[in-house]
Amino acid sequence: MFQNTKPSAANPVGSYLAVLVLLVTLGACNHYNVEPLDQILNASNRIENRLPAKTKLDFLFVIDDSSSMGEEQKALAENFKTFSDFLFDELQGAADYRIAVTNSGVVNEAANCTEEKAASGKFLYKPANEGIIISLPEVLINGEPPESRVGVFPDTADCGESEVVISSETLQSLPVNQLPPAPAGNPFCEVPDSAACIKVRRKLYLEKEFRCHSTLGTSGCVIEKGLEAMRLALSCSGPNAEMFKSCCIDYNENDPNQNKYSYYNPACTIGPNDEEPSFLRPDATLVIIFISDENDCSTPVDNPTASSRFICQPGWNLDMNQDNIPDIYEGRCGLDPAECFRRECGDFATQGAEVCHNKRCDVERYQDLGCEYNRRQALVPVNEYRDFLLKLKVRPLDQILVATIVGFRQYLRDELNDLVLNPSNDEPYELVYNPGIPAENCDESVNPNVYTPECCPNGNCKVDSIKHSCNVSTPRAVECAALNGDDPECQNFCGDEAMSCDLVVIDQNIATPGSRYLELADSLGANGLGCSQGNEPIIDPITGVIEERGECVNICVDDFIKPLRAIKDRVADLLNTYCVNRLPACYAPDVDGSLRLCEGEELSNATYYKSGIRISRQCLVTREQGGNCDAVEPLTTLPESEWSFSLGTEGCAGIVELLSIPPAGSEIFIDYIVTAGESTSDGESLEETDIMNMQAEEMPAESEMNNEADMFMP
Repeated sequence: MFQNTKPSAANPVGSYLAVLVLLVTLGACNHYNVEPLDQILNASNRIENRLPAKTKLDFLFVIDDSSSMGEEQKALAENFKTFSDFLFDELQGAADYRIAVTNSGVVNEAANCTEEKAASGKFLYKPANEGIIISLPEVLINGEPPESRVGVFPDTADCGESEVVISSETLQSLPVNQLPPAPAGNPFCEVPDSAACIKVRRKLYLEKEFRCHSTLGTSGCVIEKGLEAMRLALSCSGPNAEMFKSCCIDYNENDPNQNKYSYYNPACTIGPNDEEPSFLRPDATLVIIFISDENDCSTPVDNPTASSRFICQPGWNLDMNQDNIPDIYEGRCGLDPAECFRRECGDFATQGAEVCHNKRCDVERYQDLGCEYNRRQALVPVNEYRDFLLKLKVRPLDQILVATIVGFRQYLRDELNDLVLNPSNDEPYELVYNPGIPAENCDESVNPNVYTPECCPNGNCKVDSIKHSCNVSTPRAVECAALNGDDPECQNFCGDEAMSCDLVVIDQNIATPGSRYLELADSLGANGLGCSQGNEPIIDPITGVIEERGECVNICVDDFIKPLRAIKDRVADLLNTYCVNRLPACYAPDVDGSLRLCEGEELSNATYYKSGIRISRQCLVTREQGGNCDAVEPLTTLPESEWSFSLGTEGCAGIVELLSIPPAGSEIFIDYIVTAGESTSDGESLEETDIMNMQAEEMPAESEMNNEADMFMP
């Protein structure tokens, strides 16, 4: 079933990204006679490395469905048009996309997170019942609260049967008579069955389907575990594995116990008898979007098989030789089992395995900010989720984006009772956590005053110092008399007979810091999107006005237009960005105007590498011919003004970025030469003999691909 080769070149939308890496042996002498690029590049000295087209997109939305998330789910659905416009218009309908949704709950009986509330990563497609209230807004009529408040209900009455995953393939094949009617006044729909109007109607259908999938309601778990829900959703041992089992190593659909240790192979190819993955496709760009107004509280007990802590893994309590050291430590850590146990459990080791397990593997109940502060050492380290994600793709820098719509980092109050981020005024403030294991009096069940210097050094965690990242109440007046009863809020609160009432609706926007989600985004560099420390807005504590200071995608907004637009823009950037794991040759201008190989500081100037690169584009098969090209475009070299090159960062020697999304169906060719002895981004030196060997091969070896994925690991 599995072949350890590159991902399949098959592409349902008929588009390839072809990256041609041209390797030429150059002498070690710095005064080498450089031939013109067009004379060097030829079919006899190049290899071809075909990569999947960047029109395949897998979106996973992890949505908090706790009691405070009604307005946020409504705002997300109402502003999803930002994404549908991107998929239909900016990508010109060429995107092959999948959209899946799960909630932030993971089954935990001790925390009252039952299977009815927690999806544990399972993709959800049935919306909240339209008869169940999801929000009770604050209302004033003539300055006084009404006798009763009218609840806000989910807009799901028109939601019927749906597929688990929203797919472009299903949407495009949907019969016209099943699409929404042509919207009145739309300039493209003067003829309802025209191609232009049918496109508009399909877009409306996508927006409706997303609203039905993403309106989860507000009856979910109050302990949010979005990070673990994400890992379970994308794991071969998780509830959705049937959708991508053909890429799961050692997967057996008839043996759940074996599947606990099955893992995803990002380099899998789909054989003729294998089922094509319907999500988590190896050649698709994976976009994960977290939406929550609470912090993550994922613990090892939520997914013990995946835990890096021995004391949390299955079988932690077995002690066959009765030496008071769990057998799971035998031969596991390269140390004496007793020493391994002591290092992992710290002071709790002397109290036995059960005490250590309880303290290191679970947070049973909601403790406000207790997950992040009191019981931080019982949480799954964020870097475990980073490592998990990077192992899902052969080329993570090209294929992964994590975006967060959560509360930004917390503010503290200084001696003047002003909100500040950096009390010292020297550098951005960073919370300091107790490096030791919290003492018993840091447990709320023992002592309600958990925010003590012993639990939180330097007093950083005192109750009066921790503030919501946003706590904004905005009064919104509704002029009922002028609306002639058309506004539903007027009808709900004032009635048909009382349209002159002075109605004020108070929109509340409250969120606690989503620092663990933000930490994951930060750890991925350009592949993460959130609110970096120092860019958090400033909130006026009296008026609630938010003053922005830098790029900060967050949940503290009246609508979701801005965060969704920022995510859309970053996805577009990712689709335009291509990582190369070997630097092109560097040419600097000589005194006589000719080019010579770079030396010294010239090697750090990205501009000098562009002369050794050629980027071309073509599109040969039109839509009428079964392809995706709007028009035939012969192979054309792009001018340097249409692309840029920059020196890479971790795991990526160089980055080519197109300044605009290529036309639908295009193939992109990146040709470049390298010097002998040049190091690759995975630390290997490219010698002359290596170049000769690579020229003789049609594709890089599988080991090279695995190195590219492994080099992201810390």
